Amino acid sequence: MTSIFDLSKEITRLDARIVKVTKEKDSTIRALQAMRAKMQETLDNHLRGVDADKMDLGATCVYVRGNPISPQRKGVIKNAITDLLNTKGANLKKTYFGMKNYEGFGDQGCDCEYGMGPTYGSIVFEVGITPEYRKKDIPDALLEAAIYYLANYKHRE
Repeated sequence: MTSIFDLSKEITRLDARIVKVTKEKDSTIRALQAMRAKMQETLDNHLRGVDADKMDLGATCVYVRGNPISPQRKGVIKNAITDLLNTKGANLKKTYFGMKNYEGFGDQGCDCEYGMGPTYGSIVFEVGITPEYRKKDIPDALLEAAIYYLANYKHRE
């Protein structure tokens, strides 16, 4: 293989393979980091005395996406807890509670219907009800677990 055509073709094939392997590697690293973060969170919870089974149960009813790094984002979690306590999640069943970021203005509250987002900016943090429980009553034991989950939530990488 010494022709310019053959060498160029082989280089192109190798470039494509490098891109593919790099994407697979990056995906594997992200998956391993997520697994490690989940295990670290479980360990931290055990050390703090948090009930892992109750956390897992709560996560079947509510979800958190993003990192609660600011007081505004922690406020979203508090608002979700309040909604669960006062209305059994009536508002959360219709909309997720979120924060958006737009053009350097920082975190701004943005509650949207599921499947929707803000007109400007993008959602960087949200708390909502899992699809399974949006159209039915949440049993009291699960409601308690969901509140427990949110109250003890720590960001998962």
